[in-house]
Amino acid sequence: MIRELSDLGLAAHPPFLDLVFEHAGHGAKTVRETATAILTGVPPERLEPLATARLDDSTVNVRAAAVELLGRIGTETALATLRTWASYVAGETHAALRFCG
Repeated sequence: MIRELSDLGLAAHPPFLDLVFEHAGHGAKTVRETATAILTGVPPERLEPLATARLDDSTVNVRAAAVELLGRIGTETALATLRTWASYVAGETHAALRFCG
């Protein structure tokens, strides 16, 4: 259904993009892949802020899609966002491991 809605040209509408990002976190691999493929077709200037906002999502698959999409966008700002996010995640992981050990 998401693919059909995308074919209707709804990919430019923010509520639709929110729905597609929600599906990027779906449990089924084919649903996640279809959602990510649709998001890949969104212009980078619209997709980059949406993907950046999803880096803090509570669903790991949504975060993974955001990382993948930012990497595909590949602009200086997208890559800088990924570096900053990865550094933060590594720091949090290190702190958690120190706390446990």
